[in-house]
Amino acid sequence: MDGLGMDTTITPGAMSLSTPLAGGAGLASRQSAFRDVLAQASGRGDARTRETPEQRARSAAEQLVAISFVQPILAQVREAKDAAPPFAPTEAEKQFGALMDARVAHELVRGSRLPLVDRLAQNLLARSGARTEASP
Repeated sequence: MDGLGMDTTITPGAMSLSTPLAGGAGLASRQSAFRDVLAQASGRGDARTRETPEQRARSAAEQLVAISFVQPILAQVREAKDAAPPFAPTEAEKQFGALMDARVAHELVRGSRLPLVDRLAQNLLARSGARTEASP
């Protein structure tokens, strides 16, 4: 329940606001929605929500490239900044810089079609025994 007395329920794929709570009437629907979210997160959701082996391999390859290659470069660039005091990084920027590097690295790799990621995903699929549709 939020501060306005509205029951906010999360359903898979959408978020909706329902009418104000009247006793425990919405409890069963909230528990059902919560169960659905947990099932999706644990991979026990219905067939539409499960990732294919190709999607899992692509995701793993993206994570590997982001963490192993892009994130260290971003960290090195961030640490190399020697700006004058008005433009120097603040304490917050210093403290959360590594988190920002990780986020930016993942977004850069996910948003681009790097050949390295494609090749790693193909290799992961080949090692797992799954067949690839497009092989070089």
